[in-house]
Amino acid sequence: MTFTLRDKLNCVSVLKAASRPGKPGAVCPKSEVPPELDQLAQLLGAVSRRNRYGEHLQVRKTLAARKADLLPLIDLSRTIGMNAPSSLQVLLRTSNITPCPPEEWLFLDTETTGLAGGTGTYAFLVGMAQVVDGRIELEQFFMRDFREESSMLAEVATRLVGKPLLITFNGKAFDWPLLETRFRMQRMRLEQPPALHLDLLHPSRHLWRAQLGSASLADLERGVLGIRRENDVPGERIPRIYFDYLRGGRAEPMVEVFRHNENDLLALVGLTANLLEMLAGDGERKPSALESYGLSRLFQLAGWRERAREHYEKAVATHLPVEFKCAAQRALAGLYKRERNYDRANRLWEELLDVDADFFRASEELAIFYEHHARDYERAATIVRQAISRLRAAVRRNLVEPHQHRRLADRLEYRLKRLQQKRTGLF
Repeated sequence: MTFTLRDKLNCVSVLKAASRPGKPGAVCPKSEVPPELDQLAQLLGAVSRRNRYGEHLQVRKTLAARKADLLPLIDLSRTIGMNAPSSLQVLLRTSNITPCPPEEWLFLDTETTGLAGGTGTYAFLVGMAQVVDGRIELEQFFMRDFREESSMLAEVATRLVGKPLLITFNGKAFDWPLLETRFRMQRMRLEQPPALHLDLLHPSRHLWRAQLGSASLADLERGVLGIRRENDVPGERIPRIYFDYLRGGRAEPMVEVFRHNENDLLALVGLTANLLEMLAGDGERKPSALESYGLSRLFQLAGWRERAREHYEKAVATHLPVEFKCAAQRALAGLYKRERNYDRANRLWEELLDVDADFFRASEELAIFYEHHARDYERAATIVRQAISRLRAAVRRNLVEPHQHRRLADRLEYRLKRLQQKRTGLF
């Protein structure tokens, strides 16, 4: 999001006016408007909630969800805590998970006054969703002016306390740190925050960015869930819409902001279901070649080497784009080397000798094997000499920078010298 100087000045003037409601040009104190006359509440079917901190606006609704979207969530709850690796353990990269049904998971998304973060950024709308009895229970908490922040945060805190799993999209970098900042700024402390936090951005990048060219929530929604939003308000316009509302502007644009937040929450549920189903490997849809490559990355990062190897093999056997096939071969060779399956690892390295970007790494790995494991110093020296020749040719073709060439050449020449000494019995 890019803010113009005018946007920044408007933000500052709104914040100043919010703190001096009695001054000319002050922000309209929305919380003082009688509920029956609050147009936004009427349009949303919302209610004004009061607690010891004051008031805020709250929307609550139950949404029907397609069975296909929720079935993976329900099925997975039966496997969590068993000895077999679960999809959730892979996504969280931990085996220390207390069994908990999907009904106890909490999906969260915020709408804010900016993306810069810090003490000057507010979360004016906090949306939450839970899966209950095959349906989605959705709540949205909204501050009609900045004086309602404490009341809104207090209500948000009651929903967060004791939840075993929080699910967001880019929430580890933005939403959650922002909420923590706002709690501190209001001198409020969140008791017993969610035990685990699953940020869907990172596994989604591994699984779908290569295929879609992007891992934005909008692109994932279209490419993975097959949903294209109609007349959705762009995210970069949301802060300005809120500031206009604070200045007494029309309520209708804010309704679109609430709908945007609701759609984001539904996308979180759908993405979670798809990720879990694909990792479990028991869904009807078979992963594409690029998805198999992404799955192998997720399993490898989580430490499930056997499952990673299985998906790397599937990816390598399909028609992957060259760069991803080479990456899969490198990773697969590394896994086989770690398992001491040198025959399979060496076959993969030999295939990579024909790839300009990989010939040095492949040559070095093969030389290491023949020197340290096969004790075939002549074969190792031949591989190193061929690599030195290839490296010189790569420099002439401008495929390798001169400084990089010197570093690689020094490594190869040192290895060749050591091999020659071993062959003569001097090492």
